[in-house]
Amino acid sequence: MWDDLPENVGWFVQQLESSGFVETHGEGGTMDSGVITFRREPVELRLVKDRAQWSADLIADGWRERDRLNFPLFHGFALD
Repeated sequence: MWDDLPENVGWFVQQLESSGFVETHGEGGTMDSGVITFRREPVELRLVKDRAQWSADLIADGWRERDRLNFPLFHGFALD
């Protein structure tokens, strides 16, 4: 399902997996959207695709949903 990730998002996924994060959920949606959820106790990190733009957010156990921390879009994210 995620064989077509942009290079920078694929690199980030590899970094998550090598750091012990495990993919717990993934789904594609309409209008070129989707979500991939990773978990490593006590943190959940989501990669969100909205109209071909990727972003990330995270939450830790005990945090309220409104305290979820959002990261900027991956657009222009450097690999070097």
